Amino acid sequence: MNHQERIRIWFVRTALDNIGGAERVIAQIMTHLPEDRFEPISVWLYEPGAFGEELAEKGIRTHTRLAKSRSDPWLFARLRKLAKQDKPHIIFTTENALACFWSGALRKLRLAPRLVIGFHTTRLQKKSVGVATRFAAPSADRLIALSPSHQHYWEGITRCPPEKFQIIPNGINLSRFHPSKDRLQARAEAGLPADCPVVGLIAHLKPVKNLPLFVEVASRVLAAGEKAHFVIVGDGSEREPTLAEIERRGLQAHFTLPGATSDPAAWHQRFDLLLLTSHSEAMPLTILEANACGAPAVATDVGGVRDVILQGETGFFSQAGEAEPLTQNLLQLLRDSALRQRMGETARQRAIQEYSLEGMLQRYAQLFEELSSSVV
Repeated sequence: MNHQERIRIWFVRTALDNIGGAERVIAQIMTHLPEDRFEPISVWLYEPGAFGEELAEKGIRTHTRLAKSRSDPWLFARLRKLAKQDKPHIIFTTENALACFWSGALRKLRLAPRLVIGFHTTRLQKKSVGVATRFAAPSADRLIALSPSHQHYWEGITRCPPEKFQIIPNGINLSRFHPSKDRLQARAEAGLPADCPVVGLIAHLKPVKNLPLFVEVASRVLAAGEKAHFVIVGDGSEREPTLAEIERRGLQAHFTLPGATSDPAAWHQRFDLLLLTSHSEAMPLTILEANACGAPAVATDVGGVRDVILQGETGFFSQAGEAEPLTQNLLQLLRDSALRQRMGETARQRAIQEYSLEGMLQRYAQLFEELSSSVV
């Protein structure tokens, strides 16, 4: 390529909705890469989604509605035409099945010089994800994992060798995610109690988050006579069942469920602790965000959780699905404010050293430049 021109990167997905950490990370990459060196281009096969619309409003060139359905017979013809008209130097996609499959096809047919696939989950929700990633991954120039355990998982799914992978952890905007100057005032603004610790979670409320276990742990903590207030921020299919379970147990006075938020940092700054009870995670952004705000985490030992939490230093992890170990870990931190503060400070420093947005962007920029430098 002409090294005086900007590197054109297609970001390909079916849509970019505002539903989780992976989507926020992709939006951050697209909006924070240096404008003089990179040109991010949105290629959304269906509708743009909430984040997709925001990116378009910010001036990022956008192509949408290329597919009328998953089985649209004209989808590849439209992608091929677009690739000739607005040729990318690099395609970046994810394990989003339809986008991953056709991005692989474009690379195999040399309609895209380079392909990068970034993985964000450790769970195959659909068989189509496995089919798409196994088809596209061998033709990819680089596969991005979030942590060592995350890479190990995707090596097994894609059947690709370790040397094809590169680990780039998610990054946190530390200018937004930092401890509150006045946590009690921040709580008062949200109607949260000031006389007890606040245990929180911010997530897309879907079954994998295992919210019944969250409520069970909260119930056990309160039954042990410990004062605490529990906050679950987010929306999704599990919101109403969770509210019903809280009401069934008579715990309404001890819970706040404010719904979805556009400002997760404000909520993290109100928490003393994060509680994550998921069945599956890749590299939970919510833990990194909580840590950056000075809150240690108690979580299930799934996916990349043990790569994020330093056991006994920035929080605790324990066997997935087990309420009692989570309860005991949570009680230990609730009963020992000095330990809680010490862990929170250590978690904050680790977030600064290992998980900054600037560090993540630098790694992606270097990767994209290395790949594009070899494009003829």
